[in-house]
Amino acid sequence: MPLDKEAIFRTKARLHDYIPIVGRGTIEALYALAERLSGKTVVNVNSTFSGGGVAEILMRMVPLLNQLGVDTRWMVIKGNESFFTVTKKFHNALHGKREDITPEDYALFLE
Repeated sequence: MPLDKEAIFRTKARLHDYIPIVGRGTIEALYALAERLSGKTVVNVNSTFSGGGVAEILMRMVPLLNQLGVDTRWMVIKGNESFFTVTKKFHNALHGKREDITPEDYALFLE
C-alpha cells in the first residue's frame, strides 16, 4: 500500500509541542527567521519518501517549516540504478571522499 504523505504530515508534531523543550523564545525566533523567506519556495529533493536519514528528517522538517509559513515542498526524484550510483558518488564527494566522476557519469546525471 502506498504511503499517504499528507496523512503522515498531519500526524507529526506541531511547533507548540517544542515549547517545553526549547522555550517560547526559540519558537518566536524561528518565526522571525521564517519571515525572511516570505514569498520564496524551498524545495527539498531526495530519492525516497521512506527509509534513510534524509527521509526521516524531511518527514518532520517539511511540516514544521510550513507551520512557520515557509512554503516548503518535498519532491522524490526517480532514476535507475546507474543514476543512483552516480548521485551516490556526488554525495560521497561532497562529504570529502575522493570519487572518480567521469564525463559519462555526468552525462547520465544530466539525462
